[in-house]
Amino acid sequence: MQKELNVKINNIYKNENKNIELVTGYKMCVGDILKENFPDTYEKMLGVRVNNNIRTLDYKLVEDSVVEPLYYTSAEGYKIYCRTVKFLLYMALKRCYPKIHPSICNTIEDTMYFMCKDAAITEEMADVLQNEMKRIIANNSKIEKLSVPYEEAKAIYGDSLYLA
Repeated sequence: MQKELNVKINNIYKNENKNIELVTGYKMCVGDILKENFPDTYEKMLGVRVNNNIRTLDYKLVEDSVVEPLYYTSAEGYKIYCRTVKFLLYMALKRCYPKIHPSICNTIEDTMYFMCKDAAITEEMADVLQNEMKRIIANNSKIEKLSVPYEEAKAIYGDSLYLA
C-alpha cells in the first residue's frame, strides 16, 4: 500500500500569499505536483523550498511537507538562476572552445562576469557562446546534480572549479 502525504503549498503566485493543502502519494515528484495544480505559473518556478530546504523541482516527497515554489524574484530563486546561467556558459564554452579555461565567474548586481586565463573573448566568440547556450536551452536538457569527491571534481574542471 502506498503511503499518502499531506502537502501544504505556500506562496503559489509569487507575491500573493495564497496557500493550498492537498494529499499526494509517497515519492511523488514535487515538480509534477506543481505542474498539475498550477500549470499557469509552473514554467516560472526555478526550484522549491521543501520543509525549509532548497530542492530541485524533481525532488521526491517522502514525508508530510510544506512546499514553497521559488521564483527569480526571490533571493533563493535568483541564486538558482545565476548558478544555472554559469553552468550553461561553462557548457557552451567547453563545447565551442574546449581549450579555453574560465577561471572566475562572479555576479555583481544583475551582471555576470567571467575571465579566462588563456584567451581574450571577442564579440564574435560571445555571440557563438550565446547561440550555443540558447541551443542547449532549446533542447530542454535536464541538469542533474552529481556529488563527487573533490579530487575527481578537480580532475574534471581543473582551474575552473570555482565557477559555482
